[in-house]
Amino acid sequence: MIAARRYRGWIAAAVLLGGATAAADPPASQKLLYRWVDAQGHVHYGDRIPPEAVHQEYAEVDGTGRTRKEVEREKSAQELESAQRNEQAAQQKAAYDRYLIETYPTLNDLKASFETQLQSLDQRSANAKRSLSENQATLTDLNSRRASAEAEGSDAVAKLQQQIDSFEASRAQTTDVLNKIEIERKASITRFDSDVQRYRVLTGAAPADR
Repeated sequence: MIAARRYRGWIAAAVLLGGATAAADPPASQKLLYRWVDAQGHVHYGDRIPPEAVHQEYAEVDGTGRTRKEVEREKSAQELESAQRNEQAAQQKAAYDRYLIETYPTLNDLKASFETQLQSLDQRSANAKRSLSENQATLTDLNSRRASAEAEGSDAVAKLQQQIDSFEASRAQTTDVLNKIEIERKASITRFDSDVQRYRVLTGAAPADR
């Protein structure tokens, strides 16, 4: 009887020991390996990542070859900066899309706003051209008085030249304003055409008549 008890005890211990060993040693399907590609394009497997491949793309796979986790390649500072710029551009585009939809209920509203802007630019251009014409007439008059000023003496010539310089500077400034208005007008037309196309994409609206 005692011997039988001891035998049964040994069997139980063996079963428990075997179960503990199995628990400590997981099946092959649960063992994780790493898969990576070297600089020559060769695929490697191992239980650890070599130092030269730590910052490259790699994957964790189980004993059956199934991918459990993928780790992307570490991006360079230039790539991170480019990604940040792209993200900012995408956010700005999304914000402008919201602006279009919230500001202009219909495509006709967008067109009316554009026409108002063009009218304002054209009025500014007309005012600048009128000012430039008046400025040129004054300069013509001042230059015609140069001979008489020279007869009056150096002080008269200096005073006349001062006036001429002032009107020439004003003419250059007005010419610069005209050029900027024309650039702004062309940019407004280009932006309107782009806005119309984008608005149609966002809302499915019909094109506005120009």
